[in-house]
Formats: sequence, C-alpha cells, structure tokens
Amino acid sequence: MGYKKLLKKGNWKGYFDAAFFMMQYRDMAELTLDVHLSDEELSVASINDIREAIGFKYINKTFGRIAGFEVGTHLNGEILGIPVRIWGGYTYTYPGDLDSIEANKQNFWSNFADAINTPDSSILNTVMIYRNFHTTRLDIEFDLFKRLTLGGVVTYNSFMHNIDAVFEGKGEWGTLIETLNNGPLIPGTKKFREGQLNGDIIFDFRANFLIAKGHRVHFIVTNAMNREYALRVGKMNALRMFHVKYQMIF
Repeated sequence: MGYKKLLKKGNWKGYFDAAFFMMQYRDMAELTLDVHLSDEELSVASINDIREAIGFKYINKTFGRIAGFEVGTHLNGEILGIPVRIWGGYTYTYPGDLDSIEANKQNFWSNFADAINTPDSSILNTVMIYRNFHTTRLDIEFDLFKRLTLGGVVTYNSFMHNIDAVFEGKGEWGTLIETLNNGPLIPGTKKFREGQLNGDIIFDFRANFLIAKGHRVHFIVTNAMNREYALRVGKMNALRMFHVKYQMIF
C-alpha cells in the first residue's frame, strides 16, 4: 500500500513516495542446524555418525510475518547553478516469528512498534534470524563543467541481532559443535559481532569524465573508508576497492 507525490518547485523536480508492506508465510524455509537423523537412528548413533549427520539444512518450519514501511525520493535540480541529482530511501522491517510471538504471549503489532527503537531481549527472541531492522541509502551526483560528473553513496545497515546461535557457541548445539570442531565453527565471529553493534555505514565515491561524444572514463571507489563488515555471517564484504572503466557508446 503506497503513496507517490510528484514534486516541482523552481529548478527542482522529482517525486516522493512512501509504502507499507506486509508478507505472511506458513512453513517458511529456514536454514537450520540439526543432527539430521531420525529418533531411532539417533538412539544408536556413534560419535562419527553424529559428526556425519550434523549440519545445516533448509527446513520448512517457520510461521512468519514480515511487515514494514519505506520512504524514498528522487530529485533533479540545481545548487548554485550546478545540476544535481539526489536519490534516497529508508526501509524499516520487522520480521516476526508468529509461533514465538504467540508462545511469549506478545502481539505482533506491539512488537512492530517497539522494535523501531533498540528492542529488548523479549522482542529479539521473536525475530527471525539473519535480518536487519533498518536500511538507509543516499546517493547524490553533481555535473561539473559539462564534462565531469562527481557522485557518492552512503549506505547504512543496522546490526543483525539474530543469527544461528551455534556461530557464537550458544544454543542447543553450540557446545557440541565446538567440541567436535575443536573450537568455534567460524573463529572470531563472536568478537567481530561485538564490534558491529551500531551497524555499518559504507561510503562509495565515483567520478566520470566525458572525453568526447560517446566516450567516458569512470573512476569508482567502493567502501572508501575501508570498513570491515559482513552482511552475511562468516562472509566478509570487500574492503576498499578501486575500479577504472572506459565506456564507449555507439
């Protein structure tokens, strides 16, 4: 359910939009760590049998509801006679496990409102794993001297509160996995996450120069501040990178 408003004032034009969304899933697939043996097999299994059978598997088990809202804008205009383009947006999402919410005698929409701020442990226990509450992106671009374009992007992802507990040596299988693995499943995960509690802000910059009609050279810097971050547990995102690209249009 959304709203879109066209904007025009002086040299500025563009649009603003806002939307509310809700998706509900029954038997939603989740990556789940378990010993994938039947009760009968488990009762006679050796340590080696368990070592072979334990692991991650997608299982249809979650009764979930994901709701949220987003706002965004796209503007074209001028600042001191310099052409400017601006894109921006913010998304809030609350991914609730309805079975957990019911078991804790909570209300989905009360949790939805409370989780906008820093949620307490009672709310976090009802949130599906591997998800962020807040995402923001702002992109701004300037045209200079009719040939040079400069731009930048800032992206924010809030802290991913819930991951599979085994990665931090917790939960039903944490101790067993660390024993079988002679250490953490992914060493350093817990310490790394303790330094990411405020989320991640990533800056990218770009410049391109029009050499001649149909010919451009692009220079791009991604993760300019060289932030160490991981949007997926155990998979680090790229550190600072420089890209040079030649573009010919014909």
